[in-house]
Amino acid sequence: MPFMRRKLLLLLLALAWPAHAAGPTGSHRVESLVLLKEGNIRACGVRAKVSNDQAARTFELLVRRSGSDTLLELRADCGANATRPILQTRTNSTADLLTGEASRSRGFLVLSAPATSDKVAMLIQEFMIGGGTLSCAKPATESYTLSGPLPNQTRAGYLNCAGDLFRPEEER
Repeated sequence: MPFMRRKLLLLLLALAWPAHAAGPTGSHRVESLVLLKEGNIRACGVRAKVSNDQAARTFELLVRRSGSDTLLELRADCGANATRPILQTRTNSTADLLTGEASRSRGFLVLSAPATSDKVAMLIQEFMIGGGTLSCAKPATESYTLSGPLPNQTRAGYLNCAGDLFRPEEER
């Protein structure tokens, strides 16, 4: 019996441990992200910590509820001279979905827009399955490639959160 407990504990630790991997442009760590407000889920997403020889950056892709509105948000710690973060998947880009000026909040460059297009769902699906390129637009653009698929526990964490995020208010 102790052998089976040890195997179960190792399995649980493996599922809970954040994913680390090496990509073509450096290393990265990807994890699901759940933001709560007063005990209720208000945002679901993915946090990617990426690095190359020059820098280390954190990117967060979120789907956020604000009342009855749903917003897509991309946040990145791109540094002082950056103008906007960008996530590019095989066929979609936040450059097309998140237009307008980026704001700064707690060291992050933030782009946000209503998530009304089917392209938002496609962007998230493509990112989860095929990965993408995360970049910080500056005078010279920094790019980080995240190969897909993202780890199972990251995808499952996001999907579980999103299911609760979009559950009708009366069922929460």
